Amino acid sequence: MLKTAFAVICLFLAPIVSTAQEVDIVLGKAATAIGAGNLRTLKFSIAGSGYEVARGTPSTWKHIKIDAEIRQVDITLPSLQRGSRVINAGSSWEDQIELWAVPHVFVKSAAGNNSFLGEWKQGDALYNLVIFKVQDKLVSGYFNSQNLLEIVETRIQHPVLGDMPLQIVYSDYKDFGGVKVPTTIIQKLGGSLVSVLVVSDVQFQRSN
Repeated sequence: MLKTAFAVICLFLAPIVSTAQEVDIVLGKAATAIGAGNLRTLKFSIAGSGYEVARGTPSTWKHIKIDAEIRQVDITLPSLQRGSRVINAGSSWEDQIELWAVPHVFVKSAAGNNSFLGEWKQGDALYNLVIFKVQDKLVSGYFNSQNLLEIVETRIQHPVLGDMPLQIVYSDYKDFGGVKVPTTIIQKLGGSLVSVLVVSDVQFQRSN
């Protein structure tokens, strides 16, 4: 199981005095790896299962099914459409993080954003860590040896649990005609499993 970096960052983070150019090199390799160049929109279906936290003493976790939903990402704005809802920079942070965590949005938004570059080690695996700010919030992204975004972390204000670290883990990247997308997404809140989602029916558009 991947440990939450909020708990172990002091042990595993090797700080680097990085220049903007060094950060852009890491993000450029990541953009190439997932085919993010001139990508304009990304559309996909997502479904799975997870847990809903109910109020109480103690709070209870109820297993739920997450029905299939079409999501469309406009990478140029950026924005995320979920059904009739549109998430953008004016939405609550708890909604916004779903937008900024999309790998193709992350690499574009972190570039030229005074991002911090470091290294993080999990067992024998060494990750490039890129941290950037959205308004007053920090978003951390961990890129593996294949230059793929594997983990995204931030903090959110949960309506029941309060201030909590949120971790999103991407795996099973697949190539959909030149664009790589993670087809399994695991979300954890405070280290506890929140959801396991499967991505399918990926479509995209590029700018001319």
